[in-house]
Amino acid sequence: MLKKRLTGAVTIKNNLVVQSFGYNHYLPIGKPKVVVENLDRWGIDEIFIQIIDRYSNRLGPNIELIEEIASSGILTPIAYAGGIKNETQAAEVIRAGAERVCIDGLLHENLTEVKKISSRLGAQAVVGCLPVGVDNNGEIYWYNYLTKK
Repeated sequence: MLKKRLTGAVTIKNNLVVQSFGYNHYLPIGKPKVVVENLDRWGIDEIFIQIIDRYSNRLGPNIELIEEIASSGILTPIAYAGGIKNETQAAEVIRAGAERVCIDGLLHENLTEVKKISSRLGAQAVVGCLPVGVDNNGEIYWYNYLTKK
């Protein structure tokens, strides 16, 4: 029998947790560490931290945030997405305390680098993220943070 898993998604933009409305409008929620600590107390199975402005602003992963959260005493595994451009950065994210990396922008740009990341970290530590939306015609589309489409 399959066990259901509950993953808490923490979307971060401009260093604040936000609620996203169609990838265009954002409602501020609070500080990332506080939100993650609350999710950990609620007993979820995994915390998915996605920083949606790192890759499009050409910034690398927020290693300081991962280290701060991982060292705060939470017991819930962390999956991280945001700004990962290469195998070295993905390994830094794991060393900082995340158990898995989630790749989105790199899927659009460089599948060879995604394969390198998977080879180095192991396929179980790499997740492909596909943010999707529905357009006005009811068609499903894969949202690209780089082109904003």
